[in-house]
Amino acid sequence: MSAPDAPRGHIVSLPRLTSDPPILAQILPSDVSKSKSPLNLQIIATDGALVFSATLTPALLPSLRAPSFTGPETDIETALRRTLLDETFGDGNTDSVEHALKGLELVVPHVDDDNLQLAWRLNDGKSVTPLATLPLEASSDTEIDPLAWLYLSTTRTQTLLTRLRETEALLATRNRALNAIKTELSTFVERKKAHDAKLLDGFAKVVNSKKVKVRELTRVLGGVKMEGGIGGGRVGGGATAGDPGEAAKEATPDDDDTDADAQTTASDRDAESAEPSASPSPPRSAKATRTKPPTRAAKAAKATKPLAKSTRTTRATRASRGTKRASVPSDSESDSDDAFEALPSKSAKGKEKGDEPMPDAEPELPPPRKLPFGKIGGKGRGTARGASAAPEPVLKTEPLSTGKKAPPARKAAPAKKATPPSVDEDSEMTDDEL
Repeated sequence: MSAPDAPRGHIVSLPRLTSDPPILAQILPSDVSKSKSPLNLQIIATDGALVFSATLTPALLPSLRAPSFTGPETDIETALRRTLLDETFGDGNTDSVEHALKGLELVVPHVDDDNLQLAWRLNDGKSVTPLATLPLEASSDTEIDPLAWLYLSTTRTQTLLTRLRETEALLATRNRALNAIKTELSTFVERKKAHDAKLLDGFAKVVNSKKVKVRELTRVLGGVKMEGGIGGGRVGGGATAGDPGEAAKEATPDDDDTDADAQTTASDRDAESAEPSASPSPPRSAKATRTKPPTRAAKAAKATKPLAKSTRTTRATRASRGTKRASVPSDSESDSDDAFEALPSKSAKGKEKGDEPMPDAEPELPPPRKLPFGKIGGKGRGTARGASAAPEPVLKTEPLSTGKKAPPARKAAPAKKATPPSVDEDSEMTDDEL
């Protein structure tokens, strides 16, 4: 005896909209259509008293659409496959999640002695949207094998339990992976916080060190400015070279020194006007009278030099510089000394900076004296000795320098040689007699 063939298909439970028990239905492939579409199905349902059956093909899908549904036809196909073929989300036989319909359900809204109606709708808890309806007609020729249905139910239960365990295991694995990811994320966050804190600490240290260096440099710079290190060093009595106000203050003479210098200058002018010049002094050359304009450094140094505190010191300074100036003749002994001190030496005469030495002019001889001793040339000995001694040179004075350029001097005329005086023969005097 051969074993019976295993039943095909699977058993589903279809809830009613009333409180009556659910409708059991067997879903099995149909051989009516030659197409290999998974929707070629035969549906057999029963309420316990009557049997209802219907055949489903892809060609009937447009006729199943509900009048109020405006969506695409693919949504109806997806709804049929989700409910009749037991295709669940997540396995390889289902469409992607984006094609799933939220709140999809299959119910039996109406059952009577002639037909049974299946309805697919979308229930989101607020509103119900019908998708499609399929009527099943009562059939007395179709038989139901309770043992086959029991076998199909048991097999489906085992399949669902196995799928549940696999799903639970997969969920546990994913939960462990998720926990590991969370742990790594928390560790990464902590490390990042520690790293950021370390970076901020290092940055704060660098900024603080830079601030300390800036403060030190500022303090050093302030000290240098106080000491006069910036803009030139201190010159003279505490004034810097770049401070014209301080140089002007230092250059301002005292009142006593100014009065004394003014009196000396006036006395010198009176002496020049009162004392006649014995002989015209030879004019200085143009090269000797030319002066160079002072530089800034010379002006600053001159402005900061201490002024003369007495008339005698001023005169001595002028004499050392080669200035030809004679003091006013006076009866006092000190004035005479000052006049002789003011006389320049031959080596200092005309040797100022930038000047050439002036040639010494021959002094004019005084008129000859008649000697009562004898004739010149007696006994062939020549002229008398000491007869024509040259007088002391007369002091040569020059006006004070007023800061203006002197006019170019004319060339000095060559001095004429004095002719020897004619002496009488009676006045001849020998060397022994002298």
